[in-house]
Formats: sequence, C-alpha cells, structure tokens
Amino acid sequence: MADLYMGQLQAAKQAKRLVIIVFVLLFAVVLWAKFAKLEEVVVGQGAVIPVQRVQTIENLDGGILKEVLVREGQIVEVGDPLLLIDETRFAAAYAESSQEKGSLLARRNRLVTELKSVTLNEESSFGANIERLEIPRKDIAVDVYKQAYNTYTSRLTQLESQLQQRTQNLLQQEQASVEQRANISALKQRLKLTTREVLLTQGAVDAGAVAEMELVKLQRDEIGMQGELNQANALLQQLKAAKSQVKEERKAIVFDYLADTQNQLDEVSNELAKIQQSSKSLEDRLIKAQVRSPVRGTVKNIVSRSIGSVIDPGEVMMEIVPQNDLLLIDTKIQPKDIGFIRVGMAAKVKFTAYDFVIYGGLEGEVTYIGADAQYLEDGTAYYQAYIKTTISQIAEQAIIPGMQTQVDVITGKKTVLDYWLKPLLRAKANAMREP
Repeated sequence: MADLYMGQLQAAKQAKRLVIIVFVLLFAVVLWAKFAKLEEVVVGQGAVIPVQRVQTIENLDGGILKEVLVREGQIVEVGDPLLLIDETRFAAAYAESSQEKGSLLARRNRLVTELKSVTLNEESSFGANIERLEIPRKDIAVDVYKQAYNTYTSRLTQLESQLQQRTQNLLQQEQASVEQRANISALKQRLKLTTREVLLTQGAVDAGAVAEMELVKLQRDEIGMQGELNQANALLQQLKAAKSQVKEERKAIVFDYLADTQNQLDEVSNELAKIQQSSKSLEDRLIKAQVRSPVRGTVKNIVSRSIGSVIDPGEVMMEIVPQNDLLLIDTKIQPKDIGFIRVGMAAKVKFTAYDFVIYGGLEGEVTYIGADAQYLEDGTAYYQAYIKTTISQIAEQAIIPGMQTQVDVITGKKTVLDYWLKPLLRAKANAMREP
C-alpha cells in the first residue's frame, strides 16, 4: 500500500509539474505574441520602366557617315562617341573663319593699345603723352602679331612726326616772339630818347638858339619810330596768334588720331563679334560631327551602318535606352488595398527573374499614387503606383526595363497577437446578424 501511495503521489507531482510547464510555455507564447511585431504589407504586381525616355540620337546638320563606333547592346557612358560624320566641309570654313578672327583680334588689340598709348597733354613740349606699350598676343598667330605691332609702331611714329613738325614751328615762333619783344623794347627806348630830344630842341628853337629845321627833323624821326613800334607790336600779336593756331593744330592732330582710332575700333569690334558668332557655329558643327551619347545607357536600333551613306539633317541614327543608378517600378495595386498606401512608404521589390531566396530584393519608396482607378483589358480595376529604388542592380545582376516584379509596400507593423485575434474580432463584428 505504501508503495502504491508513493507512486500515485509521484505521478501527481509530475502531472502538476507538466501543467505548470505547459502554463509557463503558454504564457511565454502569449507574451511573445503580445510584443513580437510583423510587417504589414500590401502586395502589388509591377514592371521596371525607364526613369528617362529612350533617347533618339540625331544630327542637326546631317552629312556623310564616316564611322560607327558602337554596336547594338553596348553600354555607353555620357559623352562616349557613337559615330563620326565627315567634317571636311566644315573644317575648311572653320579654318578660314579662325584665321579671319585672329586677324580681327590682332587689329582690335592694336587699336585698344593705341588708345592707351596716346593722351592729350597741352603742358608737355609735344602736346601729348605718347608711350609705347605691349599689344596682347593671346590667340594670335606670330606673323599676324608682328604685322599688328609694325602697324602700331608705324602709326605712333607718324603721329610723333606730325606733332614734332608742329612743335618745331611753335619753337620758331617762340624765338621770333622773343626777338620781336627785344626789338619792341629797343624801339620804346629810342622813342623815349627821341621824344625827350624833341622837347629840348623845342625849347632851344623858342629861344632862337637852334634852327627850326632841326626840330622838324627830330619830329620826323619820332613819328617814324612810333610807326616802327606799332608795326613791331602788330607783328608780335601775329606771332601770338600763330602760336595759338599751331597749338590748336597740334591738339586737333591728337583728337583726330584718337577719334579715327576709336572709329576703327568700333568697326573692328562689330566685325569681330560677327565672325566670332559665325566661328562658334562652325566649331559647334565640327564638334557635333562626332556624335556623342547624351545619357548612360544601352545602344539599340542602329539605323545607319554603311560607311559613306548620307545622313539627312535630323535623321534618327540610333537609340539609347537610359540606365540610371535608380529604377522606377510601375506597380498595380488592388482597389481594396489602395487606402493603406501613402507616398513615402517603404517597399520591398522582388524580381521574378531572380530567386528572392538567393538574390534577395531591392529597397524602394512609394513616389506616386494614381488619383483614380484604371482598368485592364479584362475589366480588372487597379491603381497605379510608382516605386523608386536606390540602386539599379541586384547582387551584381543587371536589371533592365520590362522585368516583372512583386512589390511589398510596408504599410505598418502588427503584433502576432493582433494577427491571432483578427479572426475572432471579425467573427465578433459579424455575430448575431442575419445573412
């Protein structure tokens, strides 16, 4: 009996222990379900579309095809050369335009330097300050520069010669004026003495000591000297007027030189502006003779392949399918799920071409949600949404436009307990209702 009792007691303890373990495990599971959270997602089907439209490669001017540098399916970077167009007809015109532009640039620099080299200065002995300066020589050929510099020095030398001639005339008139002033001073002194002598002789005549003939002779001399003095003063005024005229002529020479130089500069600047515009257009045509890719992408549909074939202006020569560092997924969302999706929500993009278990997926973000439902051919309604990814390849595998995807938009998180209770809550909401 004692053994039986002990056995029953032992069995009861084990059963009690088992019940406790079950309750502890059940409590742990409920506790885990209460706090463990799972992502709540809305599933949509989509396809990869290009972020940019397919780029058509054209040439505005057209021409003769010289060489095709790429093949279909080749991935090209921005700026990579695609094909060459014969540039011969543009090269000759560009060379001629560049030569003319260099000549005009040299003339303009020379004229600008001339204006800086000459300034009017009436106080100087020359009537102007003339300084020989260096002509800027950037982008000018050596022979063209030498010709411009020779013209520059020749024109300054000619100006100096004209001013030197006028200055020499001025110096001569200055010397004549000095001599004339000395002559006037001597005439005034002689006239003064003669006048005094007339006065003294007049007294002697009145006293009868001297014959009247002597007085008449002195008076005649006095009148003659006065006439000479008047002529000398008149000549001095003429010399002053002549000096002023020479100074004005010298000033006019400088003004005319500067005005002529400025007029030439204006004309040359206008011509240079026109030729620069024309040269820029020709240079642009030369550059565009080497057709380059405007985007990073894949080459397709090469139309022109035959070397020497004529390409019409604006003719499509090939297409480039853009490849970006991000992808855009055109996704179809069922109407029953659209209310849970918002722009900015995170998403997981899975590609049907690559096993998700092996390759995984890409992280993305909802960037657009359609405002109204759209319909497939079979009448099925859907809402359009765009998912943008941050990278354009998965596990180093290429992703190209048209690939099919499954998109899981993460709309929130729920605990495991919420998922367990959901059927009960739904049943409670539908209970006690007639069908």
